[in-house]
Amino acid sequence: MSKLIIDTDPGIDDVFAILLALSHPETTVELISLTVGNIDTQNSLRNAITCVQLCSEYLKSQGRKFTPPRVAVGCKTPLSGKEPVFDYFHGIDGLGNSHAKAPHFTPDTALYKPHFESDTTASPDRPTNFIPDHRHSADVMLEILKQNPEDSVTIVALGPATTVMHAAAKDYETFSRAREIVAMAGNIREPGNVTPFAEFNVFADATAAAALCALTSPDPSVLLPRSLSEEFYDALVSARLHISKRPRVVLVPLDATHRHCLSESQILKYKDTKLGEWLLVALEGVFQRLKDEYPDLSDSILQCHDPLAVAYAIFHRETPGWFTYTADLRIEDAGRWTRGMCVIDKRGRSLEESEPKYDSDNLHLSWLNPKVHSYVEVLDKSPYQDEIGKSDNGKFAEHMLNVVFGN
Repeated sequence: MSKLIIDTDPGIDDVFAILLALSHPETTVELISLTVGNIDTQNSLRNAITCVQLCSEYLKSQGRKFTPPRVAVGCKTPLSGKEPVFDYFHGIDGLGNSHAKAPHFTPDTALYKPHFESDTTASPDRPTNFIPDHRHSADVMLEILKQNPEDSVTIVALGPATTVMHAAAKDYETFSRAREIVAMAGNIREPGNVTPFAEFNVFADATAAAALCALTSPDPSVLLPRSLSEEFYDALVSARLHISKRPRVVLVPLDATHRHCLSESQILKYKDTKLGEWLLVALEGVFQRLKDEYPDLSDSILQCHDPLAVAYAIFHRETPGWFTYTADLRIEDAGRWTRGMCVIDKRGRSLEESEPKYDSDNLHLSWLNPKVHSYVEVLDKSPYQDEIGKSDNGKFAEHMLNVVFGN
C-alpha cells in the first residue's frame, strides 16, 4: 500500500497524475496540496476539485473504491519572489480553458470555497468526495507525516518545490519522516522546456529546487542557495545540525518524461465516458497546437511528465525495471541566462577520497567532496522502455489509462 502526499499546480498532465493515484487500488492519496506554478492557487484549487469530483463519480459508477483525499492550499508565491504564470501551454485556467468551454463539468465555487476560508469541520454541507482543510497545506503535510509511521508516506512534487520547502523549513524533524520526495523536475542531458537550460518546475522556483537538492548533502550549508531568505537558511542549517537524517530525493527529469507520451488516439477510446469527455476538452488546445506546428504529425501527443513521477512513487519498489543513478546535482538559482539549470560534474571524476579544504571563495573545491556532495537520485529509465533514452511507444500511457478507467 502506497501513501502519497501530492503537491501540485494542476495543469493538464498533473490531472492525469492525480487520476492515476486516486484510481490505483493499492494507493491512498493522503493530501492534494496546491502550490503556485502553472497558474495561481485559486485556479489550481478549482482544477483539483473538478478532477477529484469527476474521478469520484467515475470510480463509484464502476463499483470501485474511492478514498476522499484531503485538499489544502499552499504557497501563493515562490521562494525566489518571481511569480511564474505560464498559461501559454495549459491555458488561462490551467486546463485548456475547459471551465469556459464546458462549464457543466466545473463545481460551483460557492459550494467549496468557504471550506478553505475557515474551519467548517462541523458543517453539514461539507463535500463528501474530498476533505477540505482551511490551513496552509505545509501544515497539513507535516501533520500527516507526524500521524503516520516514519518512512511510510511519500511526497510527490508535481509543481515547483515551494510548499514542500516551506514544510521542511518549518519542522525539518517531522519533514524527515517522509519515505522519499519524488519530484518531477529538471533536465540533465535533455534541453530545457522553458529556456535552453531549464525545465519549468525548477525555473519557476529555482531557489526552492536548489534547497531541496542541497538537503541531501551531509553539509547543506554550502549548497543551500544564497537567494534563500536568512530565516529559511538558518532554519534549515540549524535543523540539519541536530538531525542527521537526509531526505531521499528522486528527480524525474525531462530526460525520462520525454520518452513517455499519451497519444490522442489512446484517450479517444474513452470519449464516451464523462471523465474521458472532460479530459478531451482539456487536451483540445494542446493537441490543436501540435497539429498547427507539426502538420505532418499523424497523432498528437502529451508528454507524461507528472504521471511518470506518480507511477515511480507507486510502482518502483514492486516492479523491476526502474533505473536511477546518484548525482552530485546542484541547481543554478541566480544566473541571468541559466536560472533553473541542473549542474552536475561531467569531468568523469569519481567521488574524492580526500577532503580538500574549501570556503566561500573556493567553492570549486566542493565538487565531489564527500562532506559536501549532494546525493540526488535521478530517474534514467522506466520498465516501459526497452533502453535508456528510447521511446516507450505508448506503453506507459496505456497502463495509466487502464488503471484510471479500470480495463
